[in-house]
Order: sequence, then structure tokens, then C-alpha cells
Amino acid sequence: MVLVEYLGVVETVSGEGRFVVKAESTPNVNDQIFNEKGTTIGIVKRIFGPVEGPYVTISSQNGPVSGDLIGKKVFFRGESKHGKDKRRH
Repeated sequence: MVLVEYLGVVETVSGEGRFVVKAESTPNVNDQIFNEKGTTIGIVKRIFGPVEGPYVTISSQNGPVSGDLIGKKVFFRGESKHGKDKRRH
């Protein structure tokens, strides 16, 4: 089951041209990131910092990164962590 989860608020744009978010919950690398309207804005490229409060960098999928998203909430689609959803392959 796929759940939409709150990631956090965009804090800045890195020197590499990626959005930086202090994560409220932890996504996986390559998870898609969405704005409040549900529009895809990019994908997770890197997770770093302390385990208790990691930061996430997001690579834009909509061309050059601008500061328009600074201060805006972003979300991701994560996999359910419920045990019954686990499958053996």
C-alpha cells in the first residue's frame, strides 16, 4: 500500500541546485516529491545528517531550481510499513 506522507518544509536551495528539506519523516532515495497541490516537483537524491532529524536533497524535475518553493510544504509517497504488506520474493 502506498501512502502520501508529509516530508517537511523546503528550507533552501543547495549549491548543487537542489532543494533542501529538514525531514519530518524519512523517504527513500528516488522517491517522488510533491507539492501541496499534488504536482511532482522532483525526486529524493540524498539523505544526510543526524538520524533524529535528517535532511533531504531533492532534484527538480521541472527544469532549473528557483526559490519559489522555499517555505513551502512538500510530500512523498512512501510504502506502508505494516507487517502484513511485506511480501517474500
